[in-house]
Parts: sequence; C-alpha cells; structure tokens
Amino acid sequence: MSNTTKLALEASLKKLLLKKPVDKITINDLTEDCGISRMAFYYHFKDIYDLVEWVCLEDARVALEDGKRALADKKTYSTWSEGLEQIFEAVLENKPFILNVYHSVSQKKIESYLYKLTYDLLADVVEEECRDAAVRGFDDLFLAPHSRHTEVSAEDIHNCKALTVLAESREAGVFLCMAMGGRQIFVMGHPEYDRVTLDGEYKRDKGKGLEIEIPANYYPENDPELRPRLLWRAHANNLYTNWLNYYVYQCTPYDLEGTPF
Repeated sequence: MSNTTKLALEASLKKLLLKKPVDKITINDLTEDCGISRMAFYYHFKDIYDLVEWVCLEDARVALEDGKRALADKKTYSTWSEGLEQIFEAVLENKPFILNVYHSVSQKKIESYLYKLTYDLLADVVEEECRDAAVRGFDDLFLAPHSRHTEVSAEDIHNCKALTVLAESREAGVFLCMAMGGRQIFVMGHPEYDRVTLDGEYKRDKGKGLEIEIPANYYPENDPELRPRLLWRAHANNLYTNWLNYYVYQCTPYDLEGTPF
C-alpha cells in the first residue's frame, strides 16, 4: 500500500505539471487529485520537493531497469546511437516533469537523472573502445616477462566487476587489465625489462642456491649460457604508446579541474 500511495502521488504530480509549474502546485492539489488525505502525504514526504526528488530517483531506477533490457543489444560502438535515441524518446515522454524540475527546483537533480539514464549505455561503449585501444596493434599471441615469485589470482581478477582483463595466458595468468574506462591500467608482467634483466635475476637466485626454474621462452634451447632472446620490446613499446595516446593525450582536458585521478 505504501508504494501504491507514492506512485499515485507521482502520477498526480506529473498530471498537474501539464497545467502549471511545480512551484504553483500545492499539497491540496495533489491529495485531491489522487484521493488521499494530507496526513497520508506527510507520512511519505515532508514537502512537494521531497516528492519531486523521489520521483527523479524512482524514474531513473525504472528507466535503468527498462533500459538494461531494451538496450541489451545496443551497447556496442556500432549500435549505441540507437540506444541513445531510445533514451531521448523516454526523456520526451517525461518532458513536462523534467522541464518543470529543471526550471523550478534543481538543475543538479535533472542532470543526475539524465546522467543515470545515459551512463550505463555509454560506459559499455567506452569500455569496448578502450579495451581495443589498449592493445591496438598487438598480435593475437605475444610474449612478455613475468614475475616468477608473486602472483595475483586470475580468478580473483575475473571476479572483480570493476576490472576488464585485456591479456592473459594459461601459463602466466593475467598480464594486462584495466578499470575506469582505461584511467587505470594494471600490468602484471614486466614489459619494461631489457634483454638481460631476467637473466640477471635468474642467475642471482641460482647463485644463492635457490631452487628456481629456467624462465620459459627466454633462452635459446633453454640454455642459460646462451644470449637471451629479446621477444617483447615491440609490444612493450606499443603498450606504452597506446596508453599515452588514448588514455592520456586524448582523454585529458586542458582544464584539469574536476578530472578524476
């Protein structure tokens, strides 16, 4: 019953907004239109603006739930404009409510309302494009030095919804992942290593008498006496170039105020 009363008040508010602005609507107008007492109104809301805020949040919640179903197949780079058109149609349906709240109550509430409508759609598109950008120019298979002593569980990374895995292997686990649409890039390996860094680490540990395996895919014929092969420099350079180009230069505004870090 409680939610039914709130929804009735919402319907009355939107009906009355077709005739006059929100600051001209009284609580008597609302209660008479939907047939409830003033006491019932105050049981749910402290004033009209409290009702308006609830309607904004409720509409955004419903729109997001409906949007997730309606936009399920429209969240890619090639289809996102269709999804955005659907959002605009939903906004037009609520035009009187949105304009009245915007002009009479709070611009921020409407901006938050519209942000929630569009974020879920555009975030997936940005994520798709960023994912491609981070490894743009990479081969399907590539090599990169990895730590032999520490590990972050691939299962834990995959279970973290904030992270998107970009590159991994059965032998080495996760190599590259990102969060915040590319603002955070996590590199689990060591693409910055030069030719002999891993060689020095391996021979240092062997000199200490530690039981250490020969680095895989590193020495010719798996012989530590032979000069190591440098097989990752091109992808390492590509990774840092992509990061600087797509996630720093192209995404950083000249005015840094308000930019999340």
